Amino acid sequence: MDYSKYFPIEEYYNKFVIPVNRNKYFFKKDKMLCPLHPDKNPSLGIIRSKSKGETCHCFGCNFYGNIVEFHQAVSRKVLKRYVSEDE
Repeated sequence: MDYSKYFPIEEYYNKFVIPVNRNKYFFKKDKMLCPLHPDKNPSLGIIRSKSKGETCHCFGCNFYGNIVEFHQAVSRKVLKRYVSEDE
């Protein structure tokens, strides 16, 4: 399912990841520091496709997923909280 029409990854990153961890910031369009591992160079990219919608991929820790999977991973790593797909 394409969740990007409800909550794009870039918007999620700006509203949730940056306030929780101030050293995580956008570097340039569609490239950002990954909150899932110690990242010094932007390695997390947003991939947009018509068939799959919006996903993100980190070349540093090899994370790949949509906004729901990204939120689950960030919640586990940063907040130490498990979030189900339904939440």
